[in-house]
Amino acid sequence: MDIFSKKTYMMIVIVTCTLAFLIGVYKSLRTHTYVSRVPPVTTSTLPADRSVKNDNSDYEGIDVENKPIILRGDQKLVIENQHYLVGESIVLKDNATLVVRNSLFEHVSSLGKIIALNAYDNSRVILQNSILAVSCEETVSWNFHDSASLAAQDITTTAAGCFPFQKFMDSSRAHITSWDSVNVTTCDNTEITLQNSKKLLLDPCFGTGARVDEAFPQQTTAAYVFPNKNEFEISSVLSLSNSSVKMWHVRVVPASDITIRNTDNISLDIHAQRPWEQKTVSARGLMNGLFKDETLKFVDAKLHLLNTSVRAWNFFLEHTNKLYLENSAVHTITESEDTVAIVQDSIIDTIETKDFSEATFQKSRLLEAAYSFDKSKITFIDSTIGSDDGVSTLRATNKSVITLTHTVSSATMIEDLQGKIVVQ
Repeated sequence: MDIFSKKTYMMIVIVTCTLAFLIGVYKSLRTHTYVSRVPPVTTSTLPADRSVKNDNSDYEGIDVENKPIILRGDQKLVIENQHYLVGESIVLKDNATLVVRNSLFEHVSSLGKIIALNAYDNSRVILQNSILAVSCEETVSWNFHDSASLAAQDITTTAAGCFPFQKFMDSSRAHITSWDSVNVTTCDNTEITLQNSKKLLLDPCFGTGARVDEAFPQQTTAAYVFPNKNEFEISSVLSLSNSSVKMWHVRVVPASDITIRNTDNISLDIHAQRPWEQKTVSARGLMNGLFKDETLKFVDAKLHLLNTSVRAWNFFLEHTNKLYLENSAVHTITESEDTVAIVQDSIIDTIETKDFSEATFQKSRLLEAAYSFDKSKITFIDSTIGSDDGVSTLRATNKSVITLTHTVSSATMIEDLQGKIVVQ
């Protein structure tokens, strides 16, 4: 064998061995189980005043994770007997698994930052005998896509009662037993089972043209399943047993016909969305309270209330649609995609605009907050901003503008990313 051939042979051997080593490492990473068992750290490493009050005497230590958590393949992260603080988002893909057992699992982030857990493919989240904590000043959502799943048992929230929103989409599923306070949204072809749980906030999605005739229960002993056999355009299945519901969110969507009977404390959510386009939703005199027998129309959607008490009205505007609201008391208005809202002689808790949308308040009162994002506009004319306890916020960000004209405000004003608040 000549010198050239020997060198070539050696190079082939080296490359082959290297590839074999890298493949072995890759396979081991895909199947590795990560167990969080770190020694206690000093509380000075925690974000100031951002974690729940807990002496951690029930846990082996504190683990602070300030980087995004991404699990792929067959990777598994096990958090056991820990006070585990997460400052960034979590992503699970493929067959990855997150297990939280006998722990305090807490989302902690800077104010105004939106963080989430997103589970895709066939990934799993397993919660057992743990506390799930979120600051009430933060927005945290757990989103389950594809065929991802959640299994939860013996879960509680902190004393403040704040928790992540659980949204299930596609063909995801959940089995929840003994959870104290949970907010669940079910869409598409999901299957959700809740047992022995309380203080539930339930939000089933309806498709265009949905037909609903329901008495939504506040307490279940025997099995309750929604939707029933006479209801249409609702693909998800929600099963309850031995559980209590704090509030049902009932949606009114385009072309829907919704009848609600003998139900207490519901939130009615009017969704001006596709296929509506450049449609105007008009509403006058909407108030919370008991509706004995009343029918309301929103474009081509019909809402019939029979012996039902309404706790909140909410409007969600999308895709160039408009809202005209007068002499009403509404909890939230949320706008996106070039929408317009005109509010007169009304009281609103919160308004949020984004994606070039606009809102105008005239002779009205905003109690809690106005958020303007992504080159949108909010204008207050001859109005009042602020609640009785004096806690309210105006925030303009990303080239958005909030304008106050002849308006009295006690709100905290926040401008960032070239957003402006103009007082005149």
